[in-house]
Amino acid sequence: MRMIIGAVGLAVILSGCTAESPANITTANYQGPGPALKVNLYSHGVFRMTTAASAGSTDYLLDVAGTVTPQSSGFSTLGVTAVTKNGGSIPAPTTTTRYDALVVPGLLLVLPGLTAGTEPTPLAVAGTCPTAATTLNWIATTQAGTCRNSATLGACRWMGAFTWTPTRASAGTSALGTSFFFDKTAQGAGNALGTGSCEAGVVGPTSAQASLFLTAGTAATIEPATAADSTTTLLALPRQTLTFAGLAGDYAGVAYSGKDGATTLLKATLNSDGTSDATKSKSLTKTDVGGVEGTVTFAMTSSEANDPADGLFKMTLSLSDTVRGALGTGTLRCTAATALGSSSKKMVVCAGQAPTDNTAPYHLYLVSK
Repeated sequence: MRMIIGAVGLAVILSGCTAESPANITTANYQGPGPALKVNLYSHGVFRMTTAASAGSTDYLLDVAGTVTPQSSGFSTLGVTAVTKNGGSIPAPTTTTRYDALVVPGLLLVLPGLTAGTEPTPLAVAGTCPTAATTLNWIATTQAGTCRNSATLGACRWMGAFTWTPTRASAGTSALGTSFFFDKTAQGAGNALGTGSCEAGVVGPTSAQASLFLTAGTAATIEPATAADSTTTLLALPRQTLTFAGLAGDYAGVAYSGKDGATTLLKATLNSDGTSDATKSKSLTKTDVGGVEGTVTFAMTSSEANDPADGLFKMTLSLSDTVRGALGTGTLRCTAATALGSSSKKMVVCAGQAPTDNTAPYHLYLVSK
């Protein structure tokens, strides 16, 4: 598994787009899996995205530049204007490609699938390494092997604790604490992720071959490398005792269904009783938003709030569209946190059953507007 905390960037258009002085331009660097995926968001409205064979390498396999346009819907649209492709597994976008990303400024960025049919990619801000012992809640953001299908969905780990314990300046030990199956049964103490040095939020590979991306103890993405570990990547948020009233508000969202590999953009309103208003949705392709408009309805279960641990809860999701009507209901396991990043955003992250096929995985990200 790999833990991730975010980064982004590309050079050809990084100057001259506005009259802003270079001295006044600020950068938020997000990093994560991909391989060695980085995204730099610049304050004058441009971005650069790169991939490399290993973290820290400047021998880029893919180098993409473009513009960043904040939307009233809560998304930030990354429009591609220049591409250099030198290899790697991620397909090169074109200058008509756009990525409708969710951003928690100064903390996390969620990109829709960079490869058609794949899960969204969460990235964490590259920053200072945690200097104090940290415990976060994690949710599986991708599943591997048999955990991507049916019969074993319930037998796989979906949530749990991540711990980082500093051992000296810019170094520490990491572990997955108690992990939980879909029915909330505790798996046990989880597994050690090993020791490693931390530089600008990046740890790894550790002594156990895990890769971690950390943001000063506030968030992380994790990729353990144990062959027997079925979960490929995790996203971790601060462990907080939650109330549904505290999560109430308007959100932008990205959902992924393992049933058909489709990604969907959402507009959601969560109510203080844990329900949602009818949520508008549109299917998302690699280059544009299209498809049939539909609705998604959420219901968070009050009896399972902060269960099986603080900050973890159950959500039921119902899906319909204007052509086919009701399409089904799925159960998700979630974590959430408030007052995140430099703009005090709220974020909800869930994984579980696709509403249209409860034997297929489903992933959901919501960020407050």
